[in-house]
Amino acid sequence: MKEYLDSTLNDPKSYESVSFSKLDTGSSNYLNSPNYVKLQDSLISHTSELSSLKIDLQFPDLYNSKVIKYKIKKLLSDSVYYQKKMDSVENNFKTEQTGWILTHTYRAKNGFGALGLHTTVFELDTNLTKIINVLENN
Repeated sequence: MKEYLDSTLNDPKSYESVSFSKLDTGSSNYLNSPNYVKLQDSLISHTSELSSLKIDLQFPDLYNSKVIKYKIKKLLSDSVYYQKKMDSVENNFKTEQTGWILTHTYRAKNGFGALGLHTTVFELDTNLTKIINVLENN
């Protein structure tokens, strides 16, 4: 953490520790699983296409409304399929520990030289040897 703070603080010498949270378990989430993300992207794509087709349907003289109605029916069916698959991923997802979460509050000078209170959430690997992710809360 020291290396991270030294490289990101405007004035590392002004750093003053205030508090550390207890170590919390970081765990995987179905929302970030590749399968769920892929299904969600497909569902969003279908929803977007559905919206544009419904607009086209309002102009039957410009577009073949029978073809559009068929596409809409197919997209709706596919959307229901994707939603069911997403629900299945959610319901069958097994969480795994991905690391540890630690929240650190500290004082340090900002770019204007004023002392500010900062909070940073660190996600550490399971061996507590490196930072995986950082979330600045300032």
